[in-house]
Amino acid sequence: MPNSQPRILIVDDEAAVRDSLRRWFELDGYAIEVADSGAAALRRMQEVSFDVALIDLRMPGMDGVALQQRMHEVTPDTAVIIVTAFGTIQSAVEVLKHGAFDYLTKPVDPDELSRMVRRALELRELRAQNNRLRRAVDHRGGAVIVGETPAMRTLRAQVAEAASADVPVLICGETGTGKHLVATVLHTAGPRRYFSFVPLACGVSEGELGDDELLGQEGGSLPPTTLPRMGKLQLAEGGTLFLDEVARLGPQTQRALLELLRRGSFTPLGSTRPRATDFRLISASSVALAPLVQANRFSADLYYRVAVLTLTCPPLRERRADIPALARHLLERLSSPGGAPFTGFTPPALERLVGYDWPRNVRELANAIERALVVGRPPLIGAEDLLLGPVSAPPAAPLRETTTTTETTTTETTTTETTTDLSLAAVEQQHIAAVLERCQGDRRRAAALLGIAPALLDEKLALLKPHAAPG
Repeated sequence: MPNSQPRILIVDDEAAVRDSLRRWFELDGYAIEVADSGAAALRRMQEVSFDVALIDLRMPGMDGVALQQRMHEVTPDTAVIIVTAFGTIQSAVEVLKHGAFDYLTKPVDPDELSRMVRRALELRELRAQNNRLRRAVDHRGGAVIVGETPAMRTLRAQVAEAASADVPVLICGETGTGKHLVATVLHTAGPRRYFSFVPLACGVSEGELGDDELLGQEGGSLPPTTLPRMGKLQLAEGGTLFLDEVARLGPQTQRALLELLRRGSFTPLGSTRPRATDFRLISASSVALAPLVQANRFSADLYYRVAVLTLTCPPLRERRADIPALARHLLERLSSPGGAPFTGFTPPALERLVGYDWPRNVRELANAIERALVVGRPPLIGAEDLLLGPVSAPPAAPLRETTTTTETTTTETTTTETTTDLSLAAVEQQHIAAVLERCQGDRRRAAALLGIAPALLDEKLALLKPHAAPG
């Protein structure tokens, strides 16, 4: 789902339907607008871009199919979901043929509609990512792996060779070492770069992937209320399917994947007609697969099919010489347009970055720089702006300083006793107050320094005692 608040337009001539859908999706955090006719919807879409449009099929004046066609001329990227009380197979085929994302019959199951909207947003984001990838390929040739240490030079050479080989690749490495990035470069530098790159996070939940997520569904033998849905395999047709944390696949999904790799085809749920498929498989794992094979926890046959070539991403602590260049690269990438103009790091900051062990590797480095961009003062990020290690374990000194500052009449002895007697909640309150004071009341900077979301900081501030909340 996109990071910004998704915008949904609800088009229905029934006020009760508009109101109920508006309330439902507003509770889910979406930005909602409504229109009571096709003409009103088109006028609004010429002014504002929407991520998803929920359209009634039968409306006076302009029906849903006609509106859908006009909308595609105005905003072709808006995902259209048709909602109607007059659903038939023929009408479903008709709206899908004209480019609707999906189709749902009334009475609407709000949970089903919410799932449909989330899938539409995921697909929209996926297409946007692929468009960005294509632009990157066109403008930069896809070379985005940063590092000049021997390990990274070796990796870059292996990636260049593997990209053109168009065979399954297994990328190994600790969490945060850039396996997803390497997979992206393999795709963008390979012959399938103008087709989709479809990531699938196998590690989101332990066990089996949903068959419908991988294979899709086409109705047929499924219940009449089941709607057609594209699976990841269909989305990846001609391109690349990237299985992240492939070791987390359950036995059932391993068998299904092995079978489709053997046959080169799959059968969507509800269908009896096998569908030929053509995609490149790239997998990644932060744990070694060979021991899992020996322990019968990962299929040996599948292992040899996904690991025709194996690449390894080295941990950041084993290539410390790359850290300055990598930090500057991340600083440039993470700096927001129009934001504070940071041009680099102070020498002490670079020394601190190089000396740290980075247990979560490049991902942790990126997080540290992103936080520093919020709390630091341009033009250079200083060592004091870098909060390294677990953000939930602040050093003890600031607590003592804070207590002394906010209770200026107390002695050193009473301060120590007070700190010792404080409950965990009170310690948290004092620390939040201290950080807010350091940030001069700037809650966004304070939230970044604390390593929590601004909304969570607001919740915690609401619980603070009045004397503990500056500003």
